[in-house]
Parts: sequence; structure tokens; C-alpha cells
Amino acid sequence: MSKGAEKPVSATQFWIGMAVTVLGFVVTIYTTRHEVAVARLESQQNHAADGLQHLSDATTRIRTAMTEEAAMYNAMQAYLRRSPPGTNACAGDYVFDLDASDAAWLAFNSTMANLDVYLYHDDEVKLISRLRNLPIEHRARMKGLKCPKTLATAEQAYSEILSSRDAIAGTFDALRATVTNNRRSKS
Repeated sequence: MSKGAEKPVSATQFWIGMAVTVLGFVVTIYTTRHEVAVARLESQQNHAADGLQHLSDATTRIRTAMTEEAAMYNAMQAYLRRSPPGTNACAGDYVFDLDASDAAWLAFNSTMANLDVYLYHDDEVKLISRLRNLPIEHRARMKGLKCPKTLATAEQAYSEILSSRDAIAGTFDALRATVTNNRRSKS
């Protein structure tokens, strides 16, 4: 053997070297897949947290809009009390920003749609579904109450708005708590 020449590798050494190389490759793949899964979960949790914050903001806007709408129906009640029977309450002059209310509802609905993809636990899905249905149910109950001609109808509209507002806020609070608890239990 000349200087610098290496000794031949035995079959055992060759297979040990191959096994170590393959094992290193397998460990690298496993570690990478695990890191990707963890990163995906963290990303999903971050998106859910961001989505909940946006939904919180949208819910606050809805609560404000519904409170202002309820105040308008309260003013309608006062108008009907001092008007002759059969007066249409919509003949009065009220302060209510319909455009702001429409914008709040649009933001609320689109925010829920954007959050949907990050909710995967059954209890979260049920709550977002309930939250999505509350405005639909509210509009159905408000049908026929929009321009009251009687004090009882104006009172019914006022109560319905406040009841729906509180149901939306309560369902959102339950959704936020559920998502937060579910994500904590995963960490």
C-alpha cells in the first residue's frame, strides 16, 4: 500500500455506513415533516386568533348598530304615544345611520366566512353556524315590524332587536372562549 492509500472497507463497515446514512435521512425527513406540521398548526392558530379579533370588532359594530336601531324604535314608541291612532311611525324623524348598519352587517358576515376555514372542532363549527343563523332569524322575526303603526308593534321590534343583539354577543363570546380553550388544549 502506498502512502495516502486507504484500507478497503469491509462489507460490515459498508452496511453500517449505509444504515447510518439511511437512518440520518429518515430522521431528517421525520423532523422536517414534524416541523412543517407544527408550523401549519401554529399558522392555523394565528389565523384563528386574527379572525376572532376581526370578528370581535365586527360584533362590536353590530352591537352598536343594533343599539342605535333599538333607540330608533324607542323613539318610534314615543312618537306613537303622542300621535293619533293608526299613525305610521315611519312618518317621524329619527336618527339612525342605515349605511353604517349595513356596513356593519356586511363586515360581520364576511368576517365569519373568512374565519370558517380555521374552525375545525365540532363545538366551534356549531357556534359559528349558530352565529351565522342568528341574523337570518332576526330578520325573519323583524319582518312586519319595520314600520310600526301601533305602540305594541314598536315595543315588539325594540325587544326583538335587543334580544337578537344580546344573543349575537353571547354566541360570539362563547365562540371566542371555545376556540381559545381548544387551542390551549392543543398546545
